[in-house]
Amino acid sequence: MIYNTLLSVDKKDKLLFCPNCRNSEFDSDGCYCKICGKPRVNFCADEAHRNCGRQNRPNARYCEYCGSKTVFFLAGFLTPWKDVPEKEKTEDPSQENVTFEPVVPEDDLPF
Repeated sequence: MIYNTLLSVDKKDKLLFCPNCRNSEFDSDGCYCKICGKPRVNFCADEAHRNCGRQNRPNARYCEYCGSKTVFFLAGFLTPWKDVPEKEKTEDPSQENVTFEPVVPEDDLPF
């Protein structure tokens, strides 16, 4: 299952607008909103105190590297995974059982 997010990000996974105050004016290197101070990048909040602090994908509620909550989850930008509406979930195509229909009708096969 893929948990999509309605957060718009750039190529570096930085928010294009702040979900808290709707600001869209950022420096290219800025990691926090200059209006309300909320994070623009979904870093590990490092609750496990492992000096992690690594960047995660925008839909990550927990750090993939140490298991701590992420700053987007703590800021309220992401809801708990159990509360995600079905429309924000998609099936992972790599997990689907794909069946293929033969191109040639079965009656026309030479064997």
